Amino acid sequence: GNIVALTNTGVVWSRDSSAGVWTQIGGGGSGQTQGPGIIFASDASNIWTLSIVNNTDPVIRYWNGSAWATQADPSGQDNNTGVPLGGVGFSSTDAYIVRADNVGHGHIWHWDGSNWTDVHTAAYNYTGIWARGTDDFFVSEAGGRVEEYNSGTWSFVLDSATSVPAVWVGSSSDAYLVTIIGVIRRYNGSDWKTIAFTNSTITSVWASGPNDVWLARSQPVLLP
Repeated sequence: GNIVALTNTGVVWSRDSSAGVWTQIGGGGSGQTQGPGIIFASDASNIWTLSIVNNTDPVIRYWNGSAWATQADPSGQDNNTGVPLGGVGFSSTDAYIVRADNVGHGHIWHWDGSNWTDVHTAAYNYTGIWARGTDDFFVSEAGGRVEEYNSGTWSFVLDSATSVPAVWVGSSSDAYLVTIIGVIRRYNGSDWKTIAFTNSTITSVWASGPNDVWLARSQPVLLP
């Protein structure tokens, strides 16, 4: 597998885990110079980078395996303000971005291979997205809720009192979320249980399985 990384100057690097070698994607960089901050991909030939400058149109840059290009933002109400906060890609014709606008709404944009369109709006700002597949993904909200999309149906799986910046879901009986006040909660198939607490803001969570969970917090530290 590959790991991709975006620098604050817009340069994208890819690491082949089998060879352990980092390679710069696209030579001179992604062209993402307007506050680069988010990167996601489906594979080494389908990579997206997003700018995170507030109150400006997000810049979406896309790598198709041979060249970088800018993709147009979707048109529609409130799409010219706020910032993107996460994305997932499945193929060259299927990807999602979550973003927040400046009036407190969360938006989900979908890429169909030709255009980005605004396909879902929530009453709270979205803070993150995690997907198990194109028809099964979860979004976290600033209002403390976690929302699931499954085969065309939206439902709330958690309503918390504290903002949730990130969620990771491994299966229907194994999921984790983190809150901005440092609470870590795990879903066991029937209920969310608090399993740990840190004294700083947690910004993201990732896992390869129930016994290998990683957290990133506001200080530059990874907590295994």
